Amino acid sequence: MIRVNVSPALTDRLVVFFARKLIMPVSVSIPDELTRYSDGRKQIDVDAATIGELLQILFTDFPELRCRLVDSNGHFYPYIPAFLNGEKLPLQGSSNGRLQDGENLAFILVASGG
Repeated sequence: MIRVNVSPALTDRLVVFFARKLIMPVSVSIPDELTRYSDGRKQIDVDAATIGELLQILFTDFPELRCRLVDSNGHFYPYIPAFLNGEKLPLQGSSNGRLQDGENLAFILVASGG
């Protein structure tokens, strides 16, 4: 066996790199009305372990989606609720929620009016 001394910083980066390889994509569904902010894409695959990480990656790739899906505190808007595998997520406090391989996060635009 060969031993190599590696700095803690490099070790951390390697752990993150290999952990990302084990994370499978989560599918994000974007409402038709918001696809102009996602380069016309209705479905986006994101490699993420938590909902917060997913949103961070999504908003990095599509920054104009941020203000349309969450408020300045990072809470979901009540008129565009988020559903994980068909179950509505709370408006706040979901960012630490763990994601599994193949899950679907869908944003649904709620119609209102009179």
